[in-house]
Amino acid sequence: MIHICAIVKNEMPYIGEWVDYHLNLGVDRITLYINEPGIEPYRNLLPHKEVEFVEWNRPMSEDFRPQIRAYDHFVMRNQREDDYTFLMDVDEYITPPTSNTQLPLSALMDKMRKLNRDGLVLPWICYNANGQLRYEDRPVVERFTQISPYYSTGAYIKSFFKNTSVLYVSSHLTRTKRTTVDQSDNDKVSPHYNEYGTSVFDYCKERGWWYLRHYYTKSWVEFVQRRVQNPRISRGHFQHPDLFFAYNPDMAYLKEDLVKSLSLFAPNDILGCVNASST
Repeated sequence: MIHICAIVKNEMPYIGEWVDYHLNLGVDRITLYINEPGIEPYRNLLPHKEVEFVEWNRPMSEDFRPQIRAYDHFVMRNQREDDYTFLMDVDEYITPPTSNTQLPLSALMDKMRKLNRDGLVLPWICYNANGQLRYEDRPVVERFTQISPYYSTGAYIKSFFKNTSVLYVSSHLTRTKRTTVDQSDNDKVSPHYNEYGTSVFDYCKERGWWYLRHYYTKSWVEFVQRRVQNPRISRGHFQHPDLFFAYNPDMAYLKEDLVKSLSLFAPNDILGCVNASST
């Protein structure tokens, strides 16, 4: 069985598409740790029998990181199950090799067995805002198709591993008893894996690797709501709006006007501020 574990906060506009995509890809079960008050809206939106919900509304502190604690909790609950798991976020989409987009997800398990390993890593390929300023009620994978130059020659990774073999769980690199390696059987991997040369995408394409499409910024409005004005995202710290323009240098000419407009936004209300940013 192939499992996904994810921690969820303010993901109602995106979660339905993300769940359907991964169930169609071949994931057997998805466990969602809901890190916000009330899980009923998610239950109502996602009646799928393959989806499990865990109430996890825990405050961030120096001693408690809800994401890592959720992963620890999941691994402890499932350490006796002979299953395989991805630890990932709702802005990440598992993607088969460009050389064989029809390859089943079970091919990753086959590769792991062939290499005699219990963990594989998949790199991020980051996508930018496609020049978009506002939220649109359309699938994320349709709205954002441009690869960002940010992290073009280095990227974070996420782990795929056998549950019974976990030694140490991490949001990026989970260690296993029989080693976590990249998809070419290199065990010299680190959370910020930087072996890609000219381009992460080209590197994966040349080697026939699976990867994660990472929709980090989405549009300007969505980035502001999640990353700039929400202190519970990214380890409890606000992020500077300059990061958006690192992912989206093609929108730098709008930077001065957009940053000035930040005071127009109401915190934590993506759908309510779709018209707040000026063009």
